[in-house]
Amino acid sequence: MLSISFARRAMRAALLPMPLLILTGCATTTASVGTDAVACSAFEPIRWSNKDTEDTIRQAKEHNAAWVAVCGLASTKR
Repeated sequence: MLSISFARRAMRAALLPMPLLILTGCATTTASVGTDAVACSAFEPIRWSNKDTEDTIRQAKEHNAAWVAVCGLASTKR
């Protein structure tokens, strides 16, 4: 009987910090530079050739549209 009580207390003590650990996983970090600025400086519109497949051109256009939506710059069209 004594070991069951001890086991329950040990289990409760082990589970007590769990919510704190879960909440720290949800913490957000802030950068000194906005993440959009980082993405806009790291990526640029994709250009394609007439030799590319229709699917490749479509994907490039989708990427460029997303880039314009994030960076707010004029789209590059061909």
